[in-house]
Amino acid sequence: MNEKILVVDNQPLMLRLMSNFLGKKGYEVRTAPDSLTALSVLADFVPDIMFVDLVMPNISGDKLCRIVRSMPELKNVCIIILSAIAAEETLDYASFGANACIAKGPFRDIEQHISNLLSAHKNKEDLGFSGVAGIESVYQRDITKELLNSRKHFEVVLGNISEGIVECTAEGRVVYVNAAGAAILGAREEKILAADFPDFFAGSARREVGRIFIELGEHPIALGEEAALLLKGRRVALVALPIADGEQRTAIVIIRDITERKAAEEKLEGYRDHLEKMVVARTAELSQKNEQLLKEMRERRVAEERMGEAQREWERTFDAVDDIVTLQDTSLRLTRVNKAACRILKKTAAELVGRHCYEVFLGSPDPCAGCAAHLLSHEGKSHSQEIFHPELQKTFLLTATPVMDDQGKINGIAHFAKDISEQKKLEFQLLQAQKMEAIGTLAGGIAHDFNNILAAVMGYTELAMMDLQQNMPAYAKLAEVTRAGKRAKDLVAQILTFSRHSEARREPLELRSIVKEAMKLLRASLPSTMEMKQEISDQACWALADPVQIHQVLMNLCINASHAMRGKGGALLVTLGPEEIDESRAALNPDLRPGAYVHLGVRDTGQGMEQHVVARIFEPFFTTKQTGEGTGMGLAVVHGIVKSHQGAIEVASVPGQGTVFDLYFPRIKEIAEINGAGGDLRLSGGTERILFVDDEPALAELGKQALGVAGYRVRAHGDSREAWNEFVADPEGFDLVVTDLTMPGMTGAQLAEKILALRPGIPVILTTGYSDIMTEEEALELGVREYLLKPISPGRLAEVVRRVLDAGENSVKSRGDITEGGVP
Repeated sequence: MNEKILVVDNQPLMLRLMSNFLGKKGYEVRTAPDSLTALSVLADFVPDIMFVDLVMPNISGDKLCRIVRSMPELKNVCIIILSAIAAEETLDYASFGANACIAKGPFRDIEQHISNLLSAHKNKEDLGFSGVAGIESVYQRDITKELLNSRKHFEVVLGNISEGIVECTAEGRVVYVNAAGAAILGAREEKILAADFPDFFAGSARREVGRIFIELGEHPIALGEEAALLLKGRRVALVALPIADGEQRTAIVIIRDITERKAAEEKLEGYRDHLEKMVVARTAELSQKNEQLLKEMRERRVAEERMGEAQREWERTFDAVDDIVTLQDTSLRLTRVNKAACRILKKTAAELVGRHCYEVFLGSPDPCAGCAAHLLSHEGKSHSQEIFHPELQKTFLLTATPVMDDQGKINGIAHFAKDISEQKKLEFQLLQAQKMEAIGTLAGGIAHDFNNILAAVMGYTELAMMDLQQNMPAYAKLAEVTRAGKRAKDLVAQILTFSRHSEARREPLELRSIVKEAMKLLRASLPSTMEMKQEISDQACWALADPVQIHQVLMNLCINASHAMRGKGGALLVTLGPEEIDESRAALNPDLRPGAYVHLGVRDTGQGMEQHVVARIFEPFFTTKQTGEGTGMGLAVVHGIVKSHQGAIEVASVPGQGTVFDLYFPRIKEIAEINGAGGDLRLSGGTERILFVDDEPALAELGKQALGVAGYRVRAHGDSREAWNEFVADPEGFDLVVTDLTMPGMTGAQLAEKILALRPGIPVILTTGYSDIMTEEEALELGVREYLLKPISPGRLAEVVRRVLDAGENSVKSRGDITEGGVP
């Protein structure tokens, strides 16, 4: 049986010569004009020998060899390379599975070399022992070397981008894939080449991708940007670019893995990816050396036209990348820049080319430490680092990759720069938010401990006052202690409001007392070089407001004013008084309506602000302070508080002359102030049996004494587990339970739940200094009758106990009547 031979070459003349020559020798010969056709032939034709050209349309000869070697049924086929580029570059044909190589020259020389190799194959000799056959009769062509060098540059660029590049025929068969594309498709190159591109997708995605090649025209087709395509568990977007090369039509498909970008867009509303369009140009080989001069010149012109088109395609791809891409020589001097570099750096190409990269990206006359040595080392590894551009105020992620020549020497650098400023900004904002959360948690813990201490001080003080006559000097002194305790209680309430992020509770408030209190606290924290003045009206300044938030507003504004006068000193003036707003004045501010207001003003003589800064001061995270001096949230919080009070805020500033903030709160009618300590301290009493539980010994003893004075029979415990054991021993021995919430071993909520399960309906009062474990609503749902916040005065405790006992077991207090602790 005659041996079978398959010849693959894109030159029709070469196919005819080879077919005639081999047919005369008695071989069964089949031919193919390209790799795709060859793969179709190989489906039902198993040759003994294959002759393969290297430079062909669609799939190149070396990749065809790799595909053949991956097919088990063709593992023994003898592959002989027959190509003209053997004269232009050193070929390691064995690396892609070939057995021998013949350089194209005069066909009479080719015939002799083919005959020698066929004879050696027949005798089962080593075909590659003599290297590339026929190279001595072929001259090297400079234009082919230029085309090959251009091709290598394209491959370096394509190999360093993150997008997958796939070239397909008009029918959708893959003829080229870069490394990123193979990684995204999840297969080796030889398994991808010649496959139908839509087959890599499943379900509806496969049908969508298949329509690309049905609808392929003259314009690009994009898929997956709005609704991403699923590819082996990842989300991708495609851009198909039609390419016309004479009568042959192909498509370049750019694959971008947008899984991370889509996830970031869903969370942070704004991460964006940059579409990179990279198109690879193919080169064609020139004809044989000994052809007539006219034909060679014609082929030379065709090759030059193709090289020009390849150059233009490379330039279009280079300029289509949305990130900065530059090419540099070994001295780190820019030799070429893309359009994105000019746009982002706000320079023309002429202004950038010829400058060193460290001048462009750092404004420095000296290279980055170790950068050049790393890039130009013999290892030739990529180098990445973050750089802050001082002029643009942007942060870039730079990646530099050495470009090697044929001898493995570095002859240039491909340099990529991606703008990551938005990402860095988001990371900073997240860090600031985490700091604020940590401060809130710390504040809550401090408030909890301080409330327990304060409860003991105020409780025992009130018990002591019960033993004295009101006209005694000691009674008046203890009354002052009680008043100071109330002020401390209000301060703790401010801390709790901050740490719990609770809703503001507005009440009729005389703003004069709040402003005076805040000014006392500020005086101790401001430098002595700063003069503090206050002009507070003698007229009442009542408003429906939250005292904690008003205090916070004033503190923020005054601290900002002190920063503006830092180092030089100055004067801080705080004014407060009623003001009537008429229609003409209200027309100047859309937040104002004609009517009665309380006007709060804060004026400083500091450095002032430019108008473009004034326009942004209420934006969250905007600050002119140095790193570590502020979060940029202070004035944003002030603005939010004023707006939530249906008020208005105005600001005026002149550089070098200071700043004025004017705040307006709707004024209400005057309300009589509630008197403090010093009233009737007689306790509401009874004879019922009470179980009192608090892990603070002083508070447990205080509860026992306070309720004991009122006539109740009290059993006090500092350990919730001991209290539970006593209750279990005699569930009917108690008429009411008072328990702290936060306790070791067993919390007050757990104790209350167990007691109510054992004896449903028994009244339970829950007390706490501060807790984020249980809200008031949750306590009521558990069955608790009252939820009291410490510190609780003895009088208030006795009043609540009496009311709960009188209400009876079947009367559950409504949610709107939750009582907070404190002396009424």
